[in-house]
Amino acid sequence: EYNKRDNPMNPFKSTLNKWALDENWLIETLRQAQTKELVTIDIFDTALTRDVDTPIDIFAKVEGKLRKFYSDKAEGFATARENAEKHARFLAQLDFNYEDVTFEEIYKEVFRFIDLTTEQIKQAQELELQTEKESLYAVPDILELTKRLNAAKIPYAFVSDMYLPAEFLSACLQEQGFEGWQHLYVSGYLRKTKPVSYTHLRAHETKANL
Repeated sequence: EYNKRDNPMNPFKSTLNKWALDENWLIETLRQAQTKELVTIDIFDTALTRDVDTPIDIFAKVEGKLRKFYSDKAEGFATARENAEKHARFLAQLDFNYEDVTFEEIYKEVFRFIDLTTEQIKQAQELELQTEKESLYAVPDILELTKRLNAAKIPYAFVSDMYLPAEFLSACLQEQGFEGWQHLYVSGYLRKTKPVSYTHLRAHETKANL
């Protein structure tokens, strides 16, 4: 199947290819990192960026793919997926006082909001992972920073307030060129939001408040 990532005219990929590294930021961030026991880096909108504006745009893409198989039966999937996540979060908080939910728990609630079979919902789940992976690109400054952290033997970890499985996120990071991290903390599977005991490396726009 054709993937727009492979299109050399893809404007999003073209922008990243023309990205000029912020050398001053990299030098200063690496200097500050040398005083830390562990540097933590947010995954989404810091290490990785999507070629869509919001997560629900991913759900809309999944709906479009489902409609190719099931026509109008898949109509409304994006809204159903969004509502399923809200409901899963409500149940997790109500029943267990969890701060976050897993990908599997979200999809267990999808049937409440759209008339799809168990197999169709499973297919949607797989399509969402595929669509997420297709939408992800490494942020050049952060990718370069991690290379310099590795070269300087400064340990770093990834953190994310996210429902996606850690194994999936690890594969996405590796596919985009990241390597050598010490840990990967995912809130949905820890049942906690980002560990407050670690200094968070914020997005490049905030100049990485180490």
